[in-house]
Amino acid sequence: MVNPEAGRELTFIINKTTAPKNILIIGAGPAGLEAARVAATKGHHVTLADEKEEIGGQLLYARTVPGKSEFNETLRYYSVQLKKLGVSIQLGTAVSAEHPLVQEADDIILASGILPRQPDIKGMETHTVFSYRDVFEGNAQLHGKIVMIGGGGIACDLALVLYKKGYTDITLLQRGRKFAKGLGKTTRWITLGELRRNNIRMIGEVTYKEVTPAGVVVEHEQQEILEKADTIITASGQLPNQMLASELMEQGKRVHVIGGAKHAVGLDAKFAILNGAETANAL
Repeated sequence: MVNPEAGRELTFIINKTTAPKNILIIGAGPAGLEAARVAATKGHHVTLADEKEEIGGQLLYARTVPGKSEFNETLRYYSVQLKKLGVSIQLGTAVSAEHPLVQEADDIILASGILPRQPDIKGMETHTVFSYRDVFEGNAQLHGKIVMIGGGGIACDLALVLYKKGYTDITLLQRGRKFAKGLGKTTRWITLGELRRNNIRMIGEVTYKEVTPAGVVVEHEQQEILEKADTIITASGQLPNQMLASELMEQGKRVHVIGGAKHAVGLDAKFAILNGAETANAL
């Protein structure tokens, strides 16, 4: 995953540049981290900025999932490599189109990641509903019975994280039939096995009707049912975070959008890292 050159030794070759540029990379998730590594290896002057106080992006969420603590090593690897390569890392830095770092850059790689998708369900706007990001970042007040809208890889991983923290009454709802879709085959088997062993309920092929103070109303097997909930969490997809891209392009900046900011559907760290590497290597 962290070595995009593997299997591409004859086609993916990092050559030193003869015209070093000032390259600004916005976003320190897997795509941005690899782009910074490759760009600095080529000899460019690289600045990596992120509004968070830690590098990692969504890997910061993934490393908390039971069985995925190896992502701590991924982050350690990038921390060591970028330091060796002299990359300037500006954490806690929210970059706007007017930021001095933007004005100094010759090329900008936008690796701003994704935004949680808010499902269009009646009542969502009037009741307290948390996104998976709120939960992973500790910005959600959780209690009692938890109902999660979504059943993909992120929803299933989050359910296991919450179970480990002591929340034992969890139900996953989704429109599709196949849960943990998007995970690798063996990873999916393990994840589904853990969910079943922990008695986490999974109800697929539902039609969402309404979010109410009592829970989520759905239609399932031609019957309308109320899934009672004290806490409701959405984990129902992702959208590219491209809010800054158009502003930068209007300034005439050379902008390269990568990772989740480019393509959120089916995104995983392997794709993000390869995309970051190929983009930086082309500069």
